[in-house]
Amino acid sequence: MGSDGNKSDGCPSRSSSIVGTESGRRYVLPLDSIRRPDCAVMIKIASTVISLGKPFVDLVAVADVSILSDIRQPLCVTAQLTLSTSVTVPVSCILSPFDSARQSCLLRIIVPYSWFPLNNGHKQIVTLLYSTDKECGALHAELYRTKITLLSPSPNYRSFDLDRQFPMLHLQLLSPTNFTFATSSLTTLLLHFDYDGNNETRFSSIQIRIWLNSYFKLLSVTSADPRLWTIQVKNAAHPDAYMTFTCQYHSSSSLDGNLERYSGYIMMMLIKVKGSTGTKSETQSKVIDNLIRVHWEVQYFVSEYSTYTGKTTPKRVTTQFRIFSDFVYALLPMIKGENLVNTAVLSGKQSAMPMKIFSVTEGGSLNDVTSSSYCLSAESRVLKASPTCSFIYVDGSELRGMSKVKVYVHFETLATSIEVTVWYPRLPITVWISDPVLNAIKDWQIAVWKWLPSRHKREARQFGCINKYQQAEIRILANYYVGDKETGERIYLSGDRDILFDVTSLAMNHVHSSNIGVAIVLPRQDRIFVVAHRPGSARITVRSNTPSIDYGSTPIVVTEDAVSVRRLAVEGVADIALDIERFPKRAHEYVVSTFIQNTLTYKYQHATLVCRLYFSDEQMLELTDIPSEHYVLRGWSSDEQAVALNHGPNGHNIELIVLQNVKNVLISVSLHGPTQCSEPDSKAIIQVEYPVQIEFNERKLTSTSSITNC
Repeated sequence: MGSDGNKSDGCPSRSSSIVGTESGRRYVLPLDSIRRPDCAVMIKIASTVISLGKPFVDLVAVADVSILSDIRQPLCVTAQLTLSTSVTVPVSCILSPFDSARQSCLLRIIVPYSWFPLNNGHKQIVTLLYSTDKECGALHAELYRTKITLLSPSPNYRSFDLDRQFPMLHLQLLSPTNFTFATSSLTTLLLHFDYDGNNETRFSSIQIRIWLNSYFKLLSVTSADPRLWTIQVKNAAHPDAYMTFTCQYHSSSSLDGNLERYSGYIMMMLIKVKGSTGTKSETQSKVIDNLIRVHWEVQYFVSEYSTYTGKTTPKRVTTQFRIFSDFVYALLPMIKGENLVNTAVLSGKQSAMPMKIFSVTEGGSLNDVTSSSYCLSAESRVLKASPTCSFIYVDGSELRGMSKVKVYVHFETLATSIEVTVWYPRLPITVWISDPVLNAIKDWQIAVWKWLPSRHKREARQFGCINKYQQAEIRILANYYVGDKETGERIYLSGDRDILFDVTSLAMNHVHSSNIGVAIVLPRQDRIFVVAHRPGSARITVRSNTPSIDYGSTPIVVTEDAVSVRRLAVEGVADIALDIERFPKRAHEYVVSTFIQNTLTYKYQHATLVCRLYFSDEQMLELTDIPSEHYVLRGWSSDEQAVALNHGPNGHNIELIVLQNVKNVLISVSLHGPTQCSEPDSKAIIQVEYPVQIEFNERKLTSTSSITNC
């Protein structure tokens, strides 16, 4: 059995399948049953470090269209943030194989202000949860988790004085983005207050009125410390539309609950900048050289216990915000996984991973900019990148692997990189042969062409019969590794240097015999055999053509010492079922089970006779692995009314057809040499009788085969 390949994330590629071959019949197990919905989606996070300037997490989901097309239904990506027992409302988007405009999406998750640390230099770790499922709703059981770091406010935020009465108070408006906003973006404004009063002027609350321009929308207002400040918001009616924030102070140290001394943040405001609002005349009157004005009014309310008897007067100020066109803030290369196994070294065929480049703007737009990007590999002798960024690849010319190879991506003035680990086969690779000594087979001759000496230019040839020799199966086994840059230690893809991958199907066209007069290499479907011709020795070699390198070899010997066929095992195979399931406690490992149906359960059901030869040197060979011109297989039914036989072309295989539900039907099977080298009435090389299993109306699948030996 073999596999077309399985990714390191446990997701089979689009064409992956398990292929079994029995007597020339192929049994294919598609891997759809283990293909999880998340295998059809590539997900990347724009940034895992979040500041108050952009108080949101952007998650980009891109469909792997080849897999999504096989699933043939839309998938839903759902994400949310969690901190301890608190969670945000889940956000979702749908990727569809039927609509090219819905094959990528951006999920923008706003981080609650209460989760941000306010002490300078502190950080808060939260968790981003996301999953992919066929339905939207709650997060699916197959969850992915990513740590997100929230930063505290920076002391370098640009400030604007809403009120300053030195040395008693200082009320500031802080902007992490220097009072410049991109259209359609989200940003934060913070209110910071320093106060050192006395008994005469103890404040109980601060009232702030704001006249927001129509370009701005206030999404939320959050108290910086709910234990000390309560924020009440009230909207005024048109036409003089403004909002009033009443910041009520609650003392944690004094009994009267009035503001005596304070230094810190009062509240955070989440502002949404609209793309375009209002009429043209309205825009012209409120935008001055791309500046937008916002008016503020601040008034303090004195505690009833204060000795101050005067009236506090409101103070009005105007702030200006600069509005820019929306711009790209993140460049995201999207590839499926972070590992590339260099199979090109053995196959000679390019192995590539598709790549797409997406840009994310401040305003929340997602764009495919692959065709406008440029890519370059930092280690072109290990990993190559197409200049247009459409894929990264290896072509077999590489001489080593490497962990975390950087591929640089450029788009306009932005640059980023991704890291890909390239796994390389450990050399020399293992060439395994089922029988390194191939003997002549007693009483079995095959026909060959013999060249005859001639005086004429054209040589003559005739049929001749020689002893048949045994043949052996070849398997190419390899392990893939990378070297640790710091320790020099080798890290193996299989997890263990002694666990090897069967890469026979990859090296199929690069396995050679050093002496084709003694033995030749014969590929058959996904397997390779070495067939002996005459006594001698040779080496079976795996060799690359460009560059010319021997990756591994092993010797074989062909000898005249004869062995005999001791047993012919016959099994009737009506059907083979393949199944695959996840290996317990191993996320990306699976167990493939084979169930063979030997019993014929209904009229006109067919079954193939599978024949295996056992030799006196304990070697075994399946008959269909032998070249068809080397043998003839004959069979007779003890009851042709119950079981009919259908001989294949030139007597190379036999098929049963059940006609009646009868017990004790025997099939006599005999093996002969080719007709050119045996008389019609000559003795068979070996013969056996096989009892056919017939039981109508009952289907039996067993994992053990029923074999009759003589």
